[in-house]
Parts: sequence; structure tokens; C-alpha cells
Amino acid sequence: MKPITILPFLLLLSACQSNLTGNEGNLVFSYTADDALGDFNKPIGVGASLEIQVTTVGSRLPVNLSSVTSSDPEVLEVTGTATNHFVVHGLNPGTSLIEVEADSVDGTLTDSVNLLSAAPDVVKLYHSCEVPTVRTALYQAGTNILIPFDLEKANGQPVIGYGLHPVEITPAASGVLDETSLDQANLHVLLGETAGEVTVSSTIDDGTLNLNVVSAGAIDGASFNPLSTDGTDVVVFEGETRFAHVFPMVADQRICQANVTMTAESKTPELCKVSAVANLEETTAVNESLWVKIEAIAFGTCVFGVTFPEGADGAGAQVDLEVSVAKKP
Repeated sequence: MKPITILPFLLLLSACQSNLTGNEGNLVFSYTADDALGDFNKPIGVGASLEIQVTTVGSRLPVNLSSVTSSDPEVLEVTGTATNHFVVHGLNPGTSLIEVEADSVDGTLTDSVNLLSAAPDVVKLYHSCEVPTVRTALYQAGTNILIPFDLEKANGQPVIGYGLHPVEITPAASGVLDETSLDQANLHVLLGETAGEVTVSSTIDDGTLNLNVVSAGAIDGASFNPLSTDGTDVVVFEGETRFAHVFPMVADQRICQANVTMTAESKTPELCKVSAVANLEETTAVNESLWVKIEAIAFGTCVFGVTFPEGADGAGAQVDLEVSVAKKP
């Protein structure tokens, strides 16, 4: 049996905030960001929108916005307001002063923030279950997948906002891009039912990403990766429980974001209990839903089998995996 190795790269999703106190010092402006958190004034992409929340300074209590205006609506247009947040949309490169008036527990407050708009020069595309330099990965036909992406200026500065997707998918029938997605970190793509090569290409530079789409019937094995990446051996201490993500495999290559039925069964029940978990909430893995729960009972080598009923052209693909059950220090 081959030893189990740990995946060297796991892309993380974040929901952090970039914050900035307004020019008058009365209000704090913030938005959800996934890069360069300390740099609030990253340019909003031409063609992109950004939702900005407004709170009071100090107490950070929400406010009720009564007025939001742009000094140059030809650069950044205010497209909507709702209670304590507003949306701006990039129309042309440049700068604009956004002025707000809001009701708060301290009375009526005014403030302003300078915002930028710019067209991106670079599109960076990644596979969620491979290191960033890998340009080709396996995906399952007929599934909804996420493709992590970044927009940047030529100098490397991030370009932010949602709704801007300067990419194309070829062949055209091989995938449908969700243009309505508000996700700033990932492209949402529904893959077609036909296996084959798919290319996602930038329309503003030479960036590309290759997808090798396979059917569920092509699955012929499995590997797995635990939540931690602190070594090469998978170890669970006696009396403890660990979750691990399972990758269906095709010819020793894992399928990213697979969506298939999987079962799991311990082959050494005196040492461990193992069960399949359909979805593990609050995971940091991108769109990965296949997990096993390993409950360690006694010292030894825990052996368990995972089966994909749709694999092996419908005959079912089964493989044995193992973890070490160690005594607590």
C-alpha cells in the first residue's frame, strides 16, 4: 500500500474587511476584501461594483444613510443605498470623492472618502487544489466549479469589485460562466456534460488555465488530505477524531471539487471507526465536499476503504487508505 502524503497547497477563502476612517473622522468605510487588506484605496475595476459599509468611528455602530453622492459620476457612479451600506460602480478610470450623510446615535454625521477606478491589465487564474504554478487540473463533467482569480494593474496592484469577469471559455459549449455572481475571489462555472479539454482565457492579457474534464465513470481510485499540513504521515491520537478530505483519482491525478457519491468503511474496526461525511461546514477548502470522519480507538494502523459507486464505468471504484493511530504523548 502506498503511503499517504499531504497536499502541499490548500487555497483559503477569506471574508476579511478593508477599513478606512473618512476624511472628516466621523465615519468608518469598509468592504469585504480577499487581498491587500491594509490598502483600502485599491482601484475599483471599470465595469465592477463594490459594496461599502458605513459605521460610526469608535463604537463602530451601523448608521442610516440619508445621502450618498459622487463628485464625478462619470468615474464612479452610486448605484444603490440601503440602510448602512452603498454600492459604487466603476465607469471610467479616475478618482471621485464619495460624500455621505447619515443618521446615528450621535445625531446627523457627514463624511467623505476618496475612491479610485481603473481598468485591470492582468488576469491571474488558479486551480483550487493545485499549487499556483500548475496550469492543468482535472474536473468532473456537469458540475459547478469555482476558479480562483485575481485582477491587477500592470504594477501588481489589485483591482477590486464584483461583476467584472474578463475571461472567455473555449470551446464555448464546454462551460457557462455565471456573470451574475457577486464573488470577488472566484469565477463560478457550470461545466458541460462532455469530457474533454477546456480552456479559460483572459480577454485582456495572455493568462490561461487548462481544465481536463472527465466523467465520474473515469474515477479509478482515491487519495486524501487531512485538514492540517504539518508532515507527511497522517496521524490520529487514540480517543480523538479527525476529518480528512478525499480526492477521487483518475490515473493517479486528483479531481478538483468532485461532486460524486462516496461511501467509507473501516477495515480495522477494533482500531478505528470511519464514515463518509457529505459536507463539512466551515471548511477552508474551496468547494470541496468529500470528507471522511476518522474516530481513533486503539494504537495501530487504521485501514479503511472508500468507494465511488459511479466510478469504473459504473462498476464502482474502491481503494484502501490508511492512517496511523498513535498513543497520546
